[in-house]
Amino acid sequence: MACVDGNQFELRREENVEDMIQVHFHGQLCLKRMPADDNCLFHALADHSGQIGQVARAEVIDFLQTAAADQGPYEETWLEEHDYLTAKSTNWGGDTAIIAFSLLRRKRIMLHWMAGAGLILSDDKTHEEVAEELGEQESEVIHLWYNGINHYDLL
Repeated sequence: MACVDGNQFELRREENVEDMIQVHFHGQLCLKRMPADDNCLFHALADHSGQIGQVARAEVIDFLQTAAADQGPYEETWLEEHDYLTAKSTNWGGDTAIIAFSLLRRKRIMLHWMAGAGLILSDDKTHEEVAEELGEQESEVIHLWYNGINHYDLL
């Protein structure tokens, strides 16, 4: 019985997340669920272009390796992310993959997540070169939602 109650609580909590997102972003952003297939980050990143997540994943993996030498002090981090994503198709991408995608596609990317007590936090994950290039000009922003555990969706 406790498991059933626990699951019901989780469902209510997820519904509240969607409501909190609507309120926090004044109705400008809403949650778009991505498949939970170990490529959720890449599905979310590629959604705006209509590309499938697995193709975006492969492109990011290649780019992590080919562009690593240009990343200064982050070269090793990019190579480690490349090796991690290459090692198993079920390994999830994270911050480094997001930043690499930003540079690869020249896109602004914001990451949002819930931090206890209903507080929504945001962090700019745009590669510094892209941020400089785009400056203050109006441009598309990819808004990612991280559940704080193991899944990315799109806002």
